[in-house]
Amino acid sequence: MAKDNTKILPQITVMNAFLCLFVIMIHLTFAPLSELTVKSVPHIIIFVINKSLCFCVPAFIFLSGFKLFESYKDRPLAVKPFFKRRFKKIVIPYFIAVLIYIIYFGAKGWLEDGFFKTLFLGTVSAHFYYIVVLVQLYAMFPLVFRLFSRHSRTLLLVSAGITLFCVIFLNFGYWDRFFGTYIFYFVLGMFWAKYDLYRTLRKSLRKISVIYIVFCLIHMSKLYMSEFGGWGYRAFPVINMLYVLFAIIILYTASTEHLCRNHFITALSSLVGRYSYSIYLYHCLGIYILRYDILSKFSLSVKGSFFVTTFAIYSLIAVLCAYSYFSKGRQKL
Repeated sequence: MAKDNTKILPQITVMNAFLCLFVIMIHLTFAPLSELTVKSVPHIIIFVINKSLCFCVPAFIFLSGFKLFESYKDRPLAVKPFFKRRFKKIVIPYFIAVLIYIIYFGAKGWLEDGFFKTLFLGTVSAHFYYIVVLVQLYAMFPLVFRLFSRHSRTLLLVSAGITLFCVIFLNFGYWDRFFGTYIFYFVLGMFWAKYDLYRTLRKSLRKISVIYIVFCLIHMSKLYMSEFGGWGYRAFPVINMLYVLFAIIILYTASTEHLCRNHFITALSSLVGRYSYSIYLYHCLGIYILRYDILSKFSLSVKGSFFVTTFAIYSLIAVLCAYSYFSKGRQKL
């Protein structure tokens, strides 16, 4: 979600915007997932929506690797300016957001961890783990970029092995905040940009789409029954990693073949992209305020609360985009 001076491909802009909107839906579905009757049709629908979008954070990391490689493939990587820019654009806004969440959660009496744990592990809100991982990957990028420049295929295989090892054997504690869990997707983004994998995969897109649909149906069914039906799912780490990979390919394909060719979608994606990092940081706060400070005063059903919250959050984003569009228009005039 971080911006760079390098010109971004339109499909990357579109993909980034859709991922931003998808992540919001993941967190919007958290409450009804825990409140609806298990195995009811609404519960199954909400579950599928929530879990089918689990590829969003790996996809964001994929985009980070893609954009970083595009930024530095034809120019030297000046380490000090690189870190300075990322600290200013990523770390400082994150620190500010954490402090705001701490104030809000503290006033509610919801704080469970100390200040430094909250800050450096992002425990105050579930979605902050992505920032913790992203900062680690940025810190490692100069080394990763040097190794990738010399041994790209080897590094891709090694990173896949590291991620697979992490998701199988480190699935405890704060494993989701460890860079190794996501380094494969970061390197994959770099690899994709370097070798233009889309051109290679384009001939097999129909087969990939069918495989994705089959994977999605099997994965969602097995996952639901493992969580609510008592079934085992020992292959989950491998299947989920494959599902994420196919989902990234499908979204990149849709963004390239269809979405970025629509002027309205491209323009809207550009507007969302301007605020995507801020939207990511603060959308959960908006959800909390709506659910616990505003809607709690009304006797809404679980479904009603979900639909109102969803409408309100996406409407706020639409208003933000509209304001940005018209204010930019006035500046041109």
